[in-house]
Amino acid sequence: MKTGAELRLATDDPSYLPWMLEHAGTHPAFEWLAERPADWRARPADWPPTRYEQKKIAGTPTFLRFRRL
Repeated sequence: MKTGAELRLATDDPSYLPWMLEHAGTHPAFEWLAERPADWRARPADWPPTRYEQKKIAGTPTFLRFRRL
């Protein structure tokens, strides 16, 4: 990924979320863009839903955004 590129991760599986935060959130090449809880609880306006998500969403989704340093 180029510097400044955005990595987006989403899940509706509460057991997967800690893994995503541990690996992407602590990776030295990325910074987490969230400033408040609403930043990961609501889908960004420019983040379209997937067909899988529309059919199979099982719980409350979490949307994580990271920037490549």
